[in-house]
Amino acid sequence: MNGTQAVEFYEKAADESGHLYFARYDISDGDNRPYFPHFHDSPEFILVREGTYLVHVGAQERLLHAGEIAFVDSFVPHFYRTAGKAAVYALVIDKNLFSVETLSSRVFPPFPAVSAENFDVIMRYFDACAPYISANRQTKCGFSDMFAGLLYEFCPSQERKENKTARAFSEVLRYLNAHYREEITLSSLAARFSYAENYFSALFNDFTGMSLREYVNRRRIAEVLRLKAKNPAASLFALALDCGYVSEKTFYRALAKYGKK
Repeated sequence: MNGTQAVEFYEKAADESGHLYFARYDISDGDNRPYFPHFHDSPEFILVREGTYLVHVGAQERLLHAGEIAFVDSFVPHFYRTAGKAAVYALVIDKNLFSVETLSSRVFPPFPAVSAENFDVIMRYFDACAPYISANRQTKCGFSDMFAGLLYEFCPSQERKENKTARAFSEVLRYLNAHYREEITLSSLAARFSYAENYFSALFNDFTGMSLREYVNRRRIAEVLRLKAKNPAASLFALALDCGYVSEKTFYRALAKYGKK
């Protein structure tokens, strides 16, 4: 799960062996932190305990309310937006922590239905286990398998089918993360990945919630700000030049628009 300071759109750390990310976010009113579109091989789960939280998985988006769940399968691009006060659990679990059959043949839809009573069971399970989740692999495996077991018991699952569109689009994000400093146009990027330009434009908006121009600007601005924080004495526009900007006017316009969001 990525925050404002994280600008790698492939989360390599999420795919390290034995990785278990289990965290509760208490989000206050007015907290408008952006979460960039990102992806990883490890499955991710979002559970809203209180309030509301906007979740975008692949090309689907939903405002989740208390008692609702989102599931993100391997290499499906996803991101979040805060939507007022909320308490949200996020879990990213290395597939090797699960039993062999877990998530291999049957997976969950992006927004699996769960009853209020069963959601409460999961929350009580989290409350009981949270103090004991540590670097101990046996503890992590046990917690992960029991959590998956509760989801299979409480939520509808479906036969696994490869999401070729989402996996292919993750390669677009991977390319942009490596080449955002270069001149990138919609037509050139569509041609590189063998898409018709109009279709690619719509696909990009569906998966990222923004245009290619906005995406590249956000990526560049995030990197400029990261470098500036690392080296406060550096010239801001000199850093911008290193990150792909050629016009000072264009850079400061983008900074004003995206630098505070």
